[in-house]
Amino acid sequence: MTPALERAWRWTRRLAPWVLAALVLGLVAQQARAVDWPEVGQALRQMPPWRLAAAAGIAVLSYAVYAGFDLVGRHLTRHRLSAPRTLGTAAISYAFNLNFGALVGGLAMRLRLYTRWGVEAATVAKVIALSMTTNWLGYLWVAGAVLLWSPPRLPGEWAPGDAVLRAIGALMVALALGYLALCAGSRQRT
Repeated sequence: MTPALERAWRWTRRLAPWVLAALVLGLVAQQARAVDWPEVGQALRQMPPWRLAAAAGIAVLSYAVYAGFDLVGRHLTRHRLSAPRTLGTAAISYAFNLNFGALVGGLAMRLRLYTRWGVEAATVAKVIALSMTTNWLGYLWVAGAVLLWSPPRLPGEWAPGDAVLRAIGALMVALALGYLALCAGSRQRT
């Protein structure tokens, strides 16, 4: 690599986090401008306190479950990042994932944070893959169970019928069970 290219690469690596931060702040500001804040305040004041507390509890539980996926990834990959730092990294990434999509939160933010703490990129990729697989496995279980046992009423033009929805639900649950069977029967544990 030529000295000029090396200097350019060093500057790029120094500026890239700041450019990403500016982009994220710009997206946050854009989202915030689109919200009718007085209406939000009024809606919150009209809601019973127990409902707000329940919503906050469910949100905390959601973050804990999602961050727990990364703890499983930590255990399986044996990376040396502490459990609290792993949970924090996963929670921050989850917040970005919910607000800016999987590419920014689920992938880019995790990669940036984990590598900053000294975890190798290949190990981060394994943690991300495990987390995504676990997340989608959960979707298969929940959506499959709902479709199998209590198919929702869909609009007329979408309604394939209860039998078709139950079959799709059964297929989703079978896929989830198949994944677990493959894991249980696997001799290789990587």
